[in-house]
Amino acid sequence: MCYSFYSRSESGLAVYSPLARHRRYTAFFDSTITAETMLFFRKSYAPTRALGVKRNPLPCPKTIQELHDMVSAQPPPPPQQPLKCKGLFEQLLQSASLLWGGDILRNGCQNRYSYDALAPLSLEPKMKFEPMVLAHSVVKYFDQPKERLNDVQLAALDELLEWIDVRKRAFLCRKSAHTRYCDLICGLDLELLLSWINELFFGVKNAPMPILWNGKLGPHCPARVAKRPYNNSSRFCIEMNPNFLQVHTSENLMLHFLGTLLHEAAHVFEGMHTDRQPEHDMGTKGHGASWQIIAAGVERTFLRLTGVPVNLGRWESIRAHWHKMARLPNKQELIEWHLQEDCAHEDYLDHLFQGYCRVGGWMHPLVSSYNMWVHSGH
Repeated sequence: MCYSFYSRSESGLAVYSPLARHRRYTAFFDSTITAETMLFFRKSYAPTRALGVKRNPLPCPKTIQELHDMVSAQPPPPPQQPLKCKGLFEQLLQSASLLWGGDILRNGCQNRYSYDALAPLSLEPKMKFEPMVLAHSVVKYFDQPKERLNDVQLAALDELLEWIDVRKRAFLCRKSAHTRYCDLICGLDLELLLSWINELFFGVKNAPMPILWNGKLGPHCPARVAKRPYNNSSRFCIEMNPNFLQVHTSENLMLHFLGTLLHEAAHVFEGMHTDRQPEHDMGTKGHGASWQIIAAGVERTFLRLTGVPVNLGRWESIRAHWHKMARLPNKQELIEWHLQEDCAHEDYLDHLFQGYCRVGGWMHPLVSSYNMWVHSGH
């Protein structure tokens, strides 16, 4: 049975008329569905205060394969409306801003390995780019073999590897349920980690994005990005919850912390250099197409360079905002998001835990362990 995300409205999104609601109820009653799915539909199809409320009528997929099947079953989207003068004028302004911003990637000089490398990104905070152009360019910048990184990236990677090597046992041993972020990370580590991450991935040295502890965040909120006043303006600030407990996640707390920090750093970089566009944001509050591409590249590169399988919560972000998504991703976007790589990360993490428990403590650097695991045929 094919469930269509699109209704017969001109906008191509679901408009909740009584007839459409009856047809969808009938279609889903004809199939075998769970009690959880029925509860979702009772809430989703509840009468709204205004007509024409647009929501995602499809059930939230429980697995990545379900999402792929759902996208494959969708009919082609309705044709786009003709471009209006206002839209054309806005596009001209956007093109002018892209030309003003200049090229993102620039050729640099040879690095310490005598290889040609890209120059560090020198993006001013006011430079704005089209989201997909920025996402593909920055991934091309940092998703390079180690010997092709520039000297700024290599220096940041060396510091990061040393920091991880000293604390590698914290990535593998089981923590008490009452262990908190602040029990593992000090305030100085926050600033150092963010500076190394920015230099390695985003080409930014001493970026105007401070990071600090915020004990007022809720117990289930590990971090957030906020804007704070700065020099008669405002700037992004990453606020981490020092009291976030191990009991609130099934993941190792140190791995969860690193994944959360990288998640928020990708948000800040994208927010500084793009104007959020509904087409790319997809109603996901910043977890749309461009962010997914950046986050997937960060996950892949961080694992390859450090041996640490971080999870930036990309799949969880899709499921968390599923009911408010303005559209489904298309097949090409799913390919670029590399959601299936999360399964390989879990296999490698199981390999690390088994080796750590078998020998009574892992002794090899994590990046060496990852290289051996890859060469063994995984």
